[in-house]
Amino acid sequence: MTRHFHVAWIVLALFVLLPVDSVSAQQPTPANKDDLAQKVDKIAESLGNHSYRLAYKSTPGEELEYKVEHMVTVKTKVDGTTQRSQSRSVSGKKWNFSKVEPNALTFTHSVNYVDMWQETQGQIPVRYDSRTDKEVPPEYSVVAKMIGSPISTVTIDAAGKEINREDVVKQHDMGTGGIVLPLPVEAVALGAEWSVPDTAPIQLEDGSFKKINYRTVYELKKVQTGIATISIKSQILTPGIDARIHSKMIQKLSNGTAKFDIDNGRLLSKTLEWNEKVVGFNGASSQMEYVARMKEEYQSTRVASAK
Repeated sequence: MTRHFHVAWIVLALFVLLPVDSVSAQQPTPANKDDLAQKVDKIAESLGNHSYRLAYKSTPGEELEYKVEHMVTVKTKVDGTTQRSQSRSVSGKKWNFSKVEPNALTFTHSVNYVDMWQETQGQIPVRYDSRTDKEVPPEYSVVAKMIGSPISTVTIDAAGKEINREDVVKQHDMGTGGIVLPLPVEAVALGAEWSVPDTAPIQLEDGSFKKINYRTVYELKKVQTGIATISIKSQILTPGIDARIHSKMIQKLSNGTAKFDIDNGRLLSKTLEWNEKVVGFNGASSQMEYVARMKEEYQSTRVASAK
């Protein structure tokens, strides 16, 4: 909320709480007006300076379930030939917390189900729903083997920083911000920013690799009824990026919003969107359009016996 909005409601509340006779009988003198203005300023200032502690919390045996939906459309044009591909996936993600210590939370990350579909121009669409399909298309054979089994065991601190991680299946960074949303180490006020630096090795035309530095900036935009709204924006730091490198960096960059439950210490939702167009990524007349959306939503919590 803005300062003026807070001030308006505070002034209104002060008058609502006064008896009607008192309001009409005691017309504020200039001195009273000054006192009231000072009180309002102090209250507004205290609201604006309030800090919030964003931290992950859990108990042993707690299981969090999320629904993750990812849609991607890629359209390329090279030498006059246009190619279009689309994909959509819906999956159930589960975190099972096995150990909780001061500033150290350990959980296993697994997938309960997948419903995946993909289509490339000129080819027959492929679909697989693990909940109903007995036969697994070759394109999804690796994914099918992962369902119901731990993918990673991760230990994080209260701010989401990885202390230890063991991957059963190698995971690729697709610009979704990693497995855990990073939080600030200290309490922060509205408007506060924190960032996470990263490096991506991008292969060049001659086969060599160039390290591209980038960072993801997070900002606390709003807190309402215990829910923090956080903006997410990635920035390339390495200067002189050409179109070919840019086209390969798109999937690693995040842009969106997350909501975090402060009281319960858990992510409620994260939405990331991409809408990029790159010209000259493979020749002067070539162009690529990349449109995608990823949404992760909290579904439920249950407590099982800690293992």
